[in-house]
Amino acid sequence: IHPEFSSPYPDGGRVIWASNLGEVLKINPEGEMLEYIDRIESYPAMWPDVFGEKLSEMSCQEAVDFLVPLLPPDAELREGEAPAGTSGVFPILGSDGILYQALEQKIVAYGDEIEGDRFSPIEVKRQYEIPAEVLPREWDKLMAMVMTYDGMLAFATNYGLVGIIDRNFENAQYLQLVDGNEYIYNSIAADEDGGIYVVTHKAMYRVQWTGEKLTIDESEGGWRAEYGTGKPSSMQVMTTAGSGSTPTLMGTGDQDKFVVITDGEELMNIVLFWRDEIPPDWEQLPGTKSPRIAAQVPITFGDPDRQRSFSEQSTLVRGYGAFVVNNELQSWFDKNLENSLLSGEPDVAPYGCEKFEWDPETRTLQSVWFNQELSFPNAIPAMSSATNLIYAIGQRNGVWTLEAVDWDAGESVWHYEIGDRSYHNSLFAATVIGPDESIYYGTFIGLMRIKP
Repeated sequence: IHPEFSSPYPDGGRVIWASNLGEVLKINPEGEMLEYIDRIESYPAMWPDVFGEKLSEMSCQEAVDFLVPLLPPDAELREGEAPAGTSGVFPILGSDGILYQALEQKIVAYGDEIEGDRFSPIEVKRQYEIPAEVLPREWDKLMAMVMTYDGMLAFATNYGLVGIIDRNFENAQYLQLVDGNEYIYNSIAADEDGGIYVVTHKAMYRVQWTGEKLTIDESEGGWRAEYGTGKPSSMQVMTTAGSGSTPTLMGTGDQDKFVVITDGEELMNIVLFWRDEIPPDWEQLPGTKSPRIAAQVPITFGDPDRQRSFSEQSTLVRGYGAFVVNNELQSWFDKNLENSLLSGEPDVAPYGCEKFEWDPETRTLQSVWFNQELSFPNAIPAMSSATNLIYAIGQRNGVWTLEAVDWDAGESVWHYEIGDRSYHNSLFAATVIGPDESIYYGTFIGLMRIKP
């Protein structure tokens, strides 16, 4: 679950909109306890409600023992097919209070049945189905979605179909990246100049929205740049080649502007791509696959002898700083669910994080600090400019924690113990700072709030 906070309603209150694998949720955050206002099925749920009741009392190991035997056998892949990503996990809430969710091959808009009523039931406002003839494969499905600065919805499918549509679902444009043989497993990003950033298992793209069409033609602002994608991995979550991170944008105003990812090499690199035109005096860096790459620096988490590193999170960026967490488990298992649930166990959990900084004077990226003691098994971190702290869900001795880390020095400032049950597991959800200054994060079976 990723919580999205509404704008204030006429009564001054807000609600949380969210989705899980099977439902769209509307939650009241203003009481002593988080409470559902409404919840409706979006597509067949993975687990019945009774599972949540059982799992809430289980440790992570007990949850694995209970659930793994119930999982269906791994599907055999068709020729030319990659393992399918999960559709529906990247919803978007508009300022108009409408939640947009990409589900399989359609986009669904949800809103209040009673306009302006914070406690109104949810209703489906409209739906848009991608025409079958534009999909590169009949079993392709929507993976990612983002709102552009002019209020359009941009989206991408597993097999590289990028589209854009107005929020009334009346006009859609499409662009197929290359030949439909590049896979997308991350979300996408958009900048203020119409750039839509898509990373596949082979290349980084800027798909330019001109206001009339989508293009990767460099003369119109688009581009394609290859990067070090590595080989298909036996790692726990990312089993294909390529990046495991959603593109993150760096630089505003007159600053140098980049799109940032971690690559797919065995010893992973943090990679910065020039977002706009490549500076005319720029020379391609040795060992890189494109002159558009402005920096390519190995991520070692402070170990100069490290031979392998792995992160499945988008890079956290503020200013010219970029923060990366280690997701390489000390041991991993046959099922992704096992890896995710057991990632907080002390003998399984990953350790280490590292911050990098771009120097616009020397035009180089350097590691500025690392911390080898902190463990962030799977949560996506956030950063507060007000406190100058990184917040993320971590673990200490098998207990899930909220960690606060100094952005400038990399030192732990404080931590808060949450618990050791399966429902405390962040399971690759984002850490969100709410408008009430509480920390919210999605868990294995729900949503957690930690008040100041």
